Amino acid sequence: MVTVKVQLNKKHQLFEGHFPGHHVLPGVVTLQIIKELTETECNATLFMYSASNIKFLSIVDPALNAMLIFNLQLHKENATIKVKNSTTFTDGTIVMKSTTVYSTKH
Repeated sequence: MVTVKVQLNKKHQLFEGHFPGHHVLPGVVTLQIIKELTETECNATLFMYSASNIKFLSIVDPALNAMLIFNLQLHKENATIKVKNSTTFTDGTIVMKSTTVYSTKH
């Protein structure tokens, strides 16, 4: 299990275009964070092979909840890495759950 705390920058320009006036972290950005954390942990460049069971359970407004905790279970097999993710706020509220599979080959 890999657990990483990520501090969001509520002034980042990505929030300006996503629901102006009601900033929300886009789901695709959350998936990118998972990919980058997995790449760092595995010291490899990864390519998403599949994604399933993606459930966004809480809205992430960086003005209200700027800290996310990513809990990643990694299973490496040959040239693939399966990641079961559970992302939470610091109070334990579940933000997102997902399963993604990455390949080290393009």
